[in-house]
Amino acid sequence: MLDCSWLMLQPQLSSQLAPKVHLLIVAEIISDVSPIAEVLTADGINFTYDVATPQVASQSSLPRKSYHAVLYYRTAKERVASLLNLLAILEHFQPTIPLILITKALGEEVAVQLMKAGIEDYVLQEKLFCLPQVLRRSLAKAATKQQEKLNSNYLDKQIQQQVIIKRIMEKMRDNRVLDEILQTTVNLLAESFPVNGCLLFRFVSPDKVRICYVSQAARQRENICEKIYLINPAYNSELISRKPLVFNIIDESTPAVLKAMSQDVPMRSLLLMPLQYQQLKIGGIVLYCNDRNYEWKEDILEVVNGVAIQCVIAIYQREIAGKIAEENRREKLINKISKVVNSQLEPREVLQQIGQQVGRSFEVDRVIIFLEKNGEFQFCQEWRKNQQIPSLLGKKISPSHCPELFDANSQFRLGKVFQASNRTACTELSFRSSLSTLEAEQQQNTAFVWVPILLRDRFIGGFILELDSREKQFSQEEIVTIETIANQTAIAIDYAQNYYHLEEQIKQRNQAMEEANRSRSVFLSQMSHELRTPLTGILGFSRVLMDQLYGPLNDKQMQYMNALHSCGDHLLSLINDLLDLSKIEAKREELFLERVPVEEICLASISVVQEKAREGNLELSLEIAPEIGICIADQRRLKQILVNLLSNAIKFTEAGSVILKVSQQEKMLLFSVVDTGIGINQADLKTLFQPYRQIKTHLHRKHKGTGLGLALSRELARLHGGDLTATSEPGKGSCFTLYLPKRNWENVRD
Repeated sequence: MLDCSWLMLQPQLSSQLAPKVHLLIVAEIISDVSPIAEVLTADGINFTYDVATPQVASQSSLPRKSYHAVLYYRTAKERVASLLNLLAILEHFQPTIPLILITKALGEEVAVQLMKAGIEDYVLQEKLFCLPQVLRRSLAKAATKQQEKLNSNYLDKQIQQQVIIKRIMEKMRDNRVLDEILQTTVNLLAESFPVNGCLLFRFVSPDKVRICYVSQAARQRENICEKIYLINPAYNSELISRKPLVFNIIDESTPAVLKAMSQDVPMRSLLLMPLQYQQLKIGGIVLYCNDRNYEWKEDILEVVNGVAIQCVIAIYQREIAGKIAEENRREKLINKISKVVNSQLEPREVLQQIGQQVGRSFEVDRVIIFLEKNGEFQFCQEWRKNQQIPSLLGKKISPSHCPELFDANSQFRLGKVFQASNRTACTELSFRSSLSTLEAEQQQNTAFVWVPILLRDRFIGGFILELDSREKQFSQEEIVTIETIANQTAIAIDYAQNYYHLEEQIKQRNQAMEEANRSRSVFLSQMSHELRTPLTGILGFSRVLMDQLYGPLNDKQMQYMNALHSCGDHLLSLINDLLDLSKIEAKREELFLERVPVEEICLASISVVQEKAREGNLELSLEIAPEIGICIADQRRLKQILVNLLSNAIKFTEAGSVILKVSQQEKMLLFSVVDTGIGINQADLKTLFQPYRQIKTHLHRKHKGTGLGLALSRELARLHGGDLTATSEPGKGSCFTLYLPKRNWENVRD
């Protein structure tokens, strides 16, 4: 279809600038065309046109050509049926093209019928001068419809692509076996597109590929499945590139490996989507047609590329699954040994469990741990796979057995790891030969690993792993794991030597810290009068001066006095909170429990913050469950908690409401302050009730705070036997809930 979008954007373009509009003018009499052309030309419309009679237009013009619009000139004697026939053909071949009817007269009933049939508009012959305006409007509508159709088609394609990828992804998620995943993938790709088959090949070497999977419905799949093909080096870079290769027809330009495949399975056109992860060559996916030349469109390439990415992920994940499993096994081993080292077990039992865990994890025949003691080395712990393996437990290594072990400059003592991966190498290792002199029955090891145990860079012993029945080359990762375990063994040994001394030191330090905290709290609590009295005097005298009882103040003096009084209030609040918190920590705070009317205490708390809420244009309300009347609490402290929660809610709510809700559970009364404020991040909720902690927000500088209010409120709540909790969602608001236990007044009074 021709592009008409310019008409919507620039309907007034001159004939020199506007693109030409191609029209089909349908008229029974050719002379009727001239007035139409003259009107359009006079109005500056740049156009070309074809002329056809109704019969010719219905038979040939529309199916073969594209037009921007059809102008139908109807004579007085012409029947409506011919126009309806043309509309039907237009709807079939070019549904977005507008048809404008030019007629001498048109009855209301006929007009309705034609509008329903699909004409865009009509112009009376006597008002032919209106035709350019009607044409522009109709073309603009047609352009809009065309764009909407294009958008709809694009959306349909996107949905179709997502459906295909989703089906394949679901199959991948439902199956853990790589072979089944990839076979299902090629089957689904072959079913999802108009192709004859799909295959997936893998690189077995830089110059060879193997066909691993072929769609089940593909013809002659047995000819190609599991077959290996050589790759010409000239085409290697193309096959391993990240770009898809498209061959609408297989010819001389097609890589030889693909032509070889097409000889085993008939292929006339194909699409190759490479499978590559970073620099790792994996293989490729091939979709092919064997009965026709096929034009591979962009939407198919997008879907296959998306599937290829998922295949690469699946293949790469499964290929490294073994390594990951091995790493996990080693990590679990280290974690288990860490728990053993950090446990309260006796040192002998710690070493025993370390040897046992290492022996079973590495599937060796014997694990030996020896340590330095009184100038000799003693085998202090041993794990054996079975009792037939001779034991070295308790035996000692003296300088006569292995002089290298006692030489300060030997490789043994300098932290070097020794490994022998076969029987011959084991017999050539001097330290292993020295052990043979201690064994009642000499062991013929097939693999051997020695790892030194170093404590603060000082050699204190060794870790030995032995195999007697099979050869084994320990990987570098395994050696690193054994070294890590040796380090943990050194930690366990050091811990055993210093455990009781460290425990006593920690106990004394904790007692000193607790005593210091208690002394600080007692000191602050006792200093209440000394701190408050001078500050109260400052506030009182500043208030007298502000009231101008002893003479007027100028504006600057009044400004400074207001600032002085505000700072004093803030400092007094800080001192009060600090002293209250210190009294609680020092266990000097006492509650005076009494019967408190819930509604009365709530209204009193709201009245304190009412003015602040009004200044912020916030709705402040109270909701109390009907069955709640009295609670047992310290009235002053309860009011202090509620006022603090309400004040905080108003501070951090820029618009909306703050509600105080009172409800009850089986054993608790709940006082909830709910706001529509800025909310709190989950990370900040963890530290919200810690003293001296304030959350950084854009409102932080606007409102003063001590960072003690919530900490003090929670301590007071817990002093009542309850608690204070918070839930919040950033941007939506917060809810702070005070839990107070229900009490029997008779029990409290007694």
